[in-house]
Amino acid sequence: MRATIDHRTLLDGLQTAARSIETRTTMPILSGVLVRLDETLELVTTNDDYTLVQRLPLEAEKNAVYAPGAVVLPAKLAHELIRKLPSGPIDVEAEGASAVFRAGALEVTVHGFPPEEFPRLPDEPAETKWHLTGERLAALFRQVLFAVATDQTRPILKGVELVAEGGVITATATDSHRLAQSRLALAEAGAEGRLVVPGKSVQDVLGLFEDEDEDAPLRLALGERTLIVEASRYTVYFRLLAGAYPDTRMLIPDATKTRAVFDRTALVEALDRAYVIAQYNRNQTVRLTLGDGPEAELFTVHPELGRFSERLAVRERSGEPITLWFNARFLLDALKHLPADAVEFGANGALSPFVVRAAGASHPLNLIVPVKTG
Repeated sequence: MRATIDHRTLLDGLQTAARSIETRTTMPILSGVLVRLDETLELVTTNDDYTLVQRLPLEAEKNAVYAPGAVVLPAKLAHELIRKLPSGPIDVEAEGASAVFRAGALEVTVHGFPPEEFPRLPDEPAETKWHLTGERLAALFRQVLFAVATDQTRPILKGVELVAEGGVITATATDSHRLAQSRLALAEAGAEGRLVVPGKSVQDVLGLFEDEDEDAPLRLALGERTLIVEASRYTVYFRLLAGAYPDTRMLIPDATKTRAVFDRTALVEALDRAYVIAQYNRNQTVRLTLGDGPEAELFTVHPELGRFSERLAVRERSGEPITLWFNARFLLDALKHLPADAVEFGANGALSPFVVRAAGASHPLNLIVPVKTG
């Protein structure tokens, strides 16, 4: 392979590639990026959960292709090297498992891996199911990803469940202590389907979704074990998680005995203040008390560090008085991902999971399990 490639083109691609590399792997070649040059420059990275193929256009005035070819380079090393090279054209020459980079008087040789040893792309048949703009797909995921489980106790909970039904896609994530759910209506009804994608993998590539042109919707294709998200500049192959995602439909109450509406910003700021002390409690507990008056009380205490109390205005309230102890971090995460000025609480008792959502809207919603005290 021989080419002259614009510094910025190569750096941007390697920066994205480096983020998707597993730092600890039993297969050294998986720490590499496959650089493949033909009509476009392709950068391919893969791990156990997904494969990312980036297509970087070679603009005639900035790039010149002399001979196609491929090489696998250590991704993080290549990114660090290119980041420190001067801007401008970079001459690249690769053969076998090595590549030489030249910029002005500078010349660097990097040793990598033979391209034929790099894992092949998933080749199972996949049928196009849905078309979505990148911005809408990213928003759907952002409103639930924070609730994905982080431990290995139940591997299926490390994923986000996507259910397409009746022209609507519903995304759900839960770690069994909280649940986040979001929905979006499809421009076209599309096909129905149910799948679970790894949450961390989605988080890695959200920036790509958001940067995609609104006029060029993403194509989502579904295979037996793979979800493919394709745009003009990249393709992501997500390995679907095996197993049945828990049925969460019965967890979300149709009605609640207590309802209260708060200013979202005021509630977030008060919780942030309470969290200074609450973070040192077991389960990071805070108490919310809703009485009959126009205010609610936010309270937390630590036997050694002190106590916190603040009264908050309630915009609307109805139903029974209630006192809830809950994990402050869980509620902060939920509130920071609700796109609304006012948020609504709905509860059915001190020990039942309570609902938090934008006032007057059904979704996105969050369900939080209270903390038992005493």
